[in-house]
Amino acid sequence: STTSVSATALVNAAANAITAPLESNIYRWFVFTSLLSYCYVTHYNAPKYYTEMESPTSARMYSMTLLAYLGAAVFYIASMWLGIRAFGASCKPYLLNNLSAQDPLALLARVAIALSVLATTPLMFMNVRNTLIGQAHVHMPVLAAVKPMTAALVLLMGVLATQVTDISVIGSI
Repeated sequence: STTSVSATALVNAAANAITAPLESNIYRWFVFTSLLSYCYVTHYNAPKYYTEMESPTSARMYSMTLLAYLGAAVFYIASMWLGIRAFGASCKPYLLNNLSAQDPLALLARVAIALSVLATTPLMFMNVRNTLIGQAHVHMPVLAAVKPMTAALVLLMGVLATQVTDISVIGSI
């Protein structure tokens, strides 16, 4: 999932925040905090998940949400700890870039992450698109329909993908 991708950026941010001199430490903690906020990219889909539950109740939604967030927190903490233990403060933002390009397990992990990103992108994309369509009705009516907004966003993502090579930059936006 996107979780595994953004967790690698957290490793570097945490290592930098922990090992930085005091005068630059506050800035690095802000970077780390912004990346942490990226960890929970599905929160805006909660109403959709609630309505799709088999027996939707507040108590059931609360327990499912709590379990999901605790699981994600454990995953993030474990990823950060393992990355810092393995590579220290020199850890690259995308954890797999610390491994050899010839390593078959690293290649397998890269393929798995690529598939994960492709599978989870619609979670974020649909919400961003729908929010922007709502805003476009007021500010840019030409983009206020699904197809034009989708085309504009896909074009923007394509341009970003050709220009940005460090995934931590995207994760921290």
